[in-house]
Amino acid sequence: MLASYPPFVDDDPMKTYAKIMLGKVKYPRHFTPNAIEIIRGLLVAKPTKRLGIVHGGVSKIHHQAWFENFDWDALFEGSIPAPIIPKISSDEDRSNFETGIYTEVLFIFFAFF
Repeated sequence: MLASYPPFVDDDPMKTYAKIMLGKVKYPRHFTPNAIEIIRGLLVAKPTKRLGIVHGGVSKIHHQAWFENFDWDALFEGSIPAPIIPKISSDEDRSNFETGIYTEVLFIFFAFF
């Protein structure tokens, strides 16, 4: 999300797979050391060594420098204001979503739940 593209990407699916297997990521120049540190921790190939799984669990993620000024209590209380509040004209307004047959099918499907 920080880079606006996935860490392992290529037009050829087999090359994407190879990049995943090699585990090599090129970080954009604008990434801070704190951002790179948390991404590296989350991309560790062996699940038992991955950030959030190892000793300390999720609290290890909470205490990463990347989240230094993040208010976790406010998140858990649901008191953080939404960064974007979309404008809608009615309950059926879907103008904030992509259009196409896939989204039309999903809209119809979820209308029954």
